[in-house]
Amino acid sequence: MNSISVGYLNVEGLRMDKHQACCSLIEAGLFDVLFLSETWFPKNFNYMSHPYSYIHTPFAKFQEKSRQSGGILCIVSPRVRPLIRSHVVMSDGVFLDIDGTKVLAVYLPPSLSIDQIDESLAAFPDYSLLFGDINVRFRGISRCPSVSRPELQEYWHRWSVQRSFVMAKPTQEPLSISQMHKDVFDESHSDLLSSRFSPTVGDVYSLLPNCELDHCFHSTSLDIRLQLLGSAQFNLKTVHRYFLRCMIPFAGSLEMELREGLGRFHLELLEKPGISAILRQVWTRLDESIDWNVSDVDVYDSVLVSAIHSVAEEVLGTYDVLR
Repeated sequence: MNSISVGYLNVEGLRMDKHQACCSLIEAGLFDVLFLSETWFPKNFNYMSHPYSYIHTPFAKFQEKSRQSGGILCIVSPRVRPLIRSHVVMSDGVFLDIDGTKVLAVYLPPSLSIDQIDESLAAFPDYSLLFGDINVRFRGISRCPSVSRPELQEYWHRWSVQRSFVMAKPTQEPLSISQMHKDVFDESHSDLLSSRFSPTVGDVYSLLPNCELDHCFHSTSLDIRLQLLGSAQFNLKTVHRYFLRCMIPFAGSLEMELREGLGRFHLELLEKPGISAILRQVWTRLDESIDWNVSDVDVYDSVLVSAIHSVAEEVLGTYDVLR
């Protein structure tokens, strides 16, 4: 039985060095899928041009008199990317169907009312795992002296019961630093790792014992293992002190050499009436979220190809020629 590692971090502003560091965590195999929330929609570098960058929530209008907020970026490893059957993106979350395992990653601002939270979650397809920054400190779990208001805590307890979900409890099972991890970090394009993080092979990563604002809920039918991987050890210093790292059992093959290059778009759908109009609508929406002011022709080409693939995946869908 294989497993897929799905992670989440409130990154508190995506910079190039943070993005590169998180891509190195993918490269090292610590995560197969990683959601970064509160990106704040950076404009100073093309984060979507990286081959691991998969999808980002819709661009939000910039605040004129205050700091920008929001934004979730999903980055995906090459071995898992072909397994993504579908995705749904809203302002508060990203839904992925990973070969039948349905995951929803959310950022729910503290300004949302309970009715707005309900409305936001109801906009997504059915899912078996929900995790992310829900901005709730639960009594008996949080170590902060001040917990969230009782009605908000009660909402999530009631929500869990109604959906037959449980809150995942973090395990303290050690996670060791491997030689591959060290090699990837030493060669990382991010100075946060290559210059400031000197791991020793065989040592264990720092794991936190309790959740604060970021939580993981899952269906009782889904058996997962949750670790809280300290973010400061990777020099990703945010108020949110940990990555959520969910290990999800997976019965299929994850061998890249068996799957890479075998995905095909359903091109026959191009002949159906109305498809061209839908393609134009999706392209227009994506086009508004991309900064096309790129001077490097190779980077521009990469951004353009990635955008075309993203639109084709959303409208046409893909199939695996091995199936």
